[in-house]
Amino acid sequence: MPRLRVVVDIVGATPEHWAASLESLAELSDEGIEACGVVHSHAWPLVAKPEKGGATELHEQAQVLAQRGVKLVLCENTMRGAKLGKRDLMPFASTVSSAMGELVKRQTDGWSYLKP
Repeated sequence: MPRLRVVVDIVGATPEHWAASLESLAELSDEGIEACGVVHSHAWPLVAKPEKGGATELHEQAQVLAQRGVKLVLCENTMRGAKLGKRDLMPFASTVSSAMGELVKRQTDGWSYLKP
């Protein structure tokens, strides 16, 4: 059986959308599917520290997912627009130069695409 991998596009502007995206990532992980959430645009609070306006109510859930191997990456273009540095991110988050580029690269590498 081929390895199943899904990249989740996290772009919504509300905590409800971010929570739904995290739930999708959790369900994928529960099924043994490798998952990565690409965070960009108005969704940046999902991975930002509280003192920078982070969504503290979702950080624990995101941390648990990271411990299970789910990756959450933030677009560096979004970071510039939001005036965030890497030090402003929660430890479970990493960065990519471009969300659109990352989504295309992963799909080209055989990852399925999901936008909750």
